[in-house]
Amino acid sequence: MTEQEKDTLATYKLLYDAYKESHKKSYELLHEGLESALNHLPEDAVIFMLMHEMNVLHELKQ
Repeated sequence: MTEQEKDTLATYKLLYDAYKESHKKSYELLHEGLESALNHLPEDAVIFMLMHEMNVLHELKQ
């Protein structure tokens, strides 16, 4: 792993921890939703679903 990748990963972890603390209820809902999806779908399908939802959100911003 390059230094840049390590820095990026550290940034993501910091943002994740900050969000988890500052938006506890939203994080709990997200966690429960992901857990439920993983109980019913293969992991690849859940990843696809997340990517699709991100694309939809990006399109709505434009």
